[in-house]
Amino acid sequence: MIWQFARNAGYHTIHIDGIAGPLQFHNGFTQKEKALIDADLSVLDDPPYRRDPSIAEKVRSLVASDQMLFLLVDKHGLHFPYEKRHPPVRDDRTMTPIEHYHLGVTWSVDGFFSELAGLNLSDTLLIYTSDHGQNLGGGITHCSVSKDVSSNEASVPLFAETGDRSFEERLRQSAGWGFNKMSHFEIFPTLLIAMGYDAARPRAGAAEYQSVDSKEDRDQTDSYLDPKASPAQAQECPGQTVFAGQHQTLAERL
Repeated sequence: MIWQFARNAGYHTIHIDGIAGPLQFHNGFTQKEKALIDADLSVLDDPPYRRDPSIAEKVRSLVASDQMLFLLVDKHGLHFPYEKRHPPVRDDRTMTPIEHYHLGVTWSVDGFFSELAGLNLSDTLLIYTSDHGQNLGGGITHCSVSKDVSSNEASVPLFAETGDRSFEERLRQSAGWGFNKMSHFEIFPTLLIAMGYDAARPRAGAAEYQSVDSKEDRDQTDSYLDPKASPAQAQECPGQTVFAGQHQTLAERL
């Protein structure tokens, strides 16, 4: 679990939830994960479209602290009914679902990052993505289980930002050859590298980064679970990590 690696590397682990409230074990969360989270913060403003701006304020405050943090954010994001995901507008009853969807994206995504504008990311890595896309062409919008599934359900944003110049250059190089080819599978090893783990290990496959559930496991995996990076490695890594998610997004801080 990513929480284990973060803790092993000395990070204070925080989860911010704008969806269901105090860790309701939605989206695959488990009791074991809960035990690894130092602080679980709920943002349940009403109306719900106020939640993401409030989450952005919390993120800004936490990133500005001096504490080493791994911060996972489940934004409220954009989910049907789309007309409930942005402030009311004139004649909104005459608008189509797609028009409401576009307004919701502007409010939930553009507005969220506007709140974070000017944030000092010199020692922070921010990764943003979504848990799924949306099929707005008719039929099921997402989470289809049939054989005929729109590719839009799997098309999601995925980007990273940091003020650490060395790490930023590495991200730019990866984006250059991997544009529109990346997937969520790239997130986990990227986070491990940012936390100071051996950059060579993720190339060998994520399976090597197994969970550390017992003392025996830890003894057998000391060679790559040592969070103390060498000075050379440390110079290549930002000091914090934020993994932000949009009912679909994640963020963390080294």
